Amino acid sequence: MHDQQSEQIRSAWRGSLGHTKRAADSVWLSASADSTNSVIARAIADRNATDRKAGTSRPLNETVRTLFADPDSVSIAAKTDHTADDPGSDDPEADALAELTRRADVDYDANDADTAAAWLASAGLPPDPEALAVQVPVSVAIADTQTAGRGRLGRAWYNKAGESFIASYAVAVPKALAVGGSSGWLTMIAGLAALDALGAELTNDSARELDPEARFTLKWPNDVFLIGRKLGGILTELTAVDDEWAAVTFGIGLNLFVDPDELPTEDSTSLQLHYAPLPSYGELRDRLAAGMATALRVRLSAFASHPEIVGHLRGEVTDRSWTLGRKVRAQLVAGGAAAGSAADGKTCLGEVITGTAESINADASLTVRLADGTERTITTGDVGVLPDA
Repeated sequence: MHDQQSEQIRSAWRGSLGHTKRAADSVWLSASADSTNSVIARAIADRNATDRKAGTSRPLNETVRTLFADPDSVSIAAKTDHTADDPGSDDPEADALAELTRRADVDYDANDADTAAAWLASAGLPPDPEALAVQVPVSVAIADTQTAGRGRLGRAWYNKAGESFIASYAVAVPKALAVGGSSGWLTMIAGLAALDALGAELTNDSARELDPEARFTLKWPNDVFLIGRKLGGILTELTAVDDEWAAVTFGIGLNLFVDPDELPTEDSTSLQLHYAPLPSYGELRDRLAAGMATALRVRLSAFASHPEIVGHLRGEVTDRSWTLGRKVRAQLVAGGAAAGSAADGKTCLGEVITGTAESINADASLTVRLADGTERTITTGDVGVLPDA
């Protein structure tokens, strides 16, 4: 059943990203890119170079807000295949399935707004995102596939056209959030935004859980898990900094319609294996991309405006953690994040420790209790959850 469903949905139309265009400040779509994180880095560098040549300057938050507003002015086309909306599918059965799962009675944009308002209220803030003192801009680059995608610690990033969600979000946050002691929360917030979008989409749509134990969780620091298996990951990069703002890029990849025999590892999974029927690939991608854009904007704007909500964020991550309370194996970065980078861009890993993940700390680090009772605090490293004995 899964194979038949994925074949039908894979051939359905790619969609117009209508929801995403309303949720994000600017949007870039490509059939193929080397890396969507790299697309954003080049776009920001090109925009800054153009401004310098013209003898002008603009704050980094304005650069991010208008990043893809004029795609012709961004010299990234040479390395990518920028495409317009797909004309549609030639498969009537796939079109019929897409139409069946596209619920006309659901206003997805309004639901994303309601979810954001409810989250603000839960954090003790006024439920109006526009009332926040700091407004974080969000632009997004989306590709059907990427040829040089990479994950955290320099790992390869599996993806396949029509099966994977591949998007990178450029945001501009106050500089102190990205280079100070709170920077660890940025990846955590991106993970929570992904859970927001997945939860809202699967609650609002006609998809039903195939497993009653289905629950989206986060594995510290950057993986999205579903029933104890990796559904996707997040790569956070500091892209640019000016006097007031920092541009941060979140690359987010999810397995949507990957068949079991194509999963990259035995510990990974795919959304179609746990929920059915799903919307078409294009529709699902659009809704998820829009939901993440809205959640990122609201959560980051709230954090920038009210840093004291870190306690609320900590509670959320603790509640949604797949890591806490479990035995873990942590391989620490050799010599710290800066000293642990090899010439090929991969991170050098050093000491290995094993223990029980005890807590997420105020700076988003992880505390692990070793067998002898001592505790270690991990800020950067590769943390795997070990199987139950």
